[in-house]
Amino acid sequence: MPNLDTTTAQDWLRALQPGQDLPDWPPPIRAIEEPSQHARALIDLGDDLDQCRAAGDDAIRALLNDPAALEDLRACLCQLGAARLLTLMHFLSESQDPIATPPAIILSNSHTPEATALRSALRMLSRRFTLHRMFSPERLSALRTAIADANKEALQ
Repeated sequence: MPNLDTTTAQDWLRALQPGQDLPDWPPPIRAIEEPSQHARALIDLGDDLDQCRAAGDDAIRALLNDPAALEDLRACLCQLGAARLLTLMHFLSESQDPIATPPAIILSNSHTPEATALRSALRMLSRRFTLHRMFSPERLSALRTAIADANKEALQ
């Protein structure tokens, strides 16, 4: 089970994109994650995932194939902020076979409001990270250099 302490989860998210601000939506930490709000659900989730991890990767695969467990997992995950959501998705995907369906697809493949919220959050994060990569200062600088070089060649 990954360390889901608020600071550790935010640091993990920052390490994905050094020098970038944490995403605005979903926020890095949501209300359910605050100590005074619904902390029991997160503690129960952590305990369940610790038990699955101790039992081996087959237990996590079984969890991802159990419709009732998926409903409970979706209900909790859809309320998490980006830091913990991505940390947990990474944790779940590490336990999967490389050729297996990714946990993000398994968890968001439903017509429930929770799955819809989860899909929306993952899509927004993916879009944000893609845009940050596409328009990073390094890439724009490389593009300017390539254009300048192409212009020089064209004028010669």
